[in-house]
Amino acid sequence: MKKVLRFIVIGIFALAVLFFSLGLFIPTFSFDNVVEVNKPIEKTFAEFNDVSNMYKWIPGFQFIEPISGWPNEVGSKWKLVVKQEGKRMELIETMTAYKENEVFAFNLSNEMMSNDIEIVFTSKGQRTLITAHNKVSGKNIFWKSLFVVSKSYFKNVQQKSYEKLKIVIEEKN
Repeated sequence: MKKVLRFIVIGIFALAVLFFSLGLFIPTFSFDNVVEVNKPIEKTFAEFNDVSNMYKWIPGFQFIEPISGWPNEVGSKWKLVVKQEGKRMELIETMTAYKENEVFAFNLSNEMMSNDIEIVFTSKGQRTLITAHNKVSGKNIFWKSLFVVSKSYFKNVQQKSYEKLKIVIEEKN
């Protein structure tokens, strides 16, 4: 019985070491999301940038409010509130780059994580390619490790959001 218990304890310890080593060796990870919208770039960018549409394509979106600065001003800060699995989550969005009809970039962070997001809009005539580049990092070793094993979850959730955005934009006249 002691041998079995010792084996179980050693196994749990080994799994914990393996889990936390992920955060040490892979402190950040990146992924991209791409969606093509059947609208010209000017309409696509305007609808993306319309705060009144956010609840339609961001899961659990509650509201966004200014902390400092002006809309689309590099350095401006905003509080984004979403509800996930019944829990309220506040994130701080800091604008890092903005060029109308080209790029919308920001850092999204809270006590658990930081995500640098650069969303690039590319004209394809009457269509627009939206490409979102994400760079995610946990704020401590636990979150870093957890997020590394959750990379596909992050990517899939974001992809679904951009696909909803595509529908929102395409349904507008």
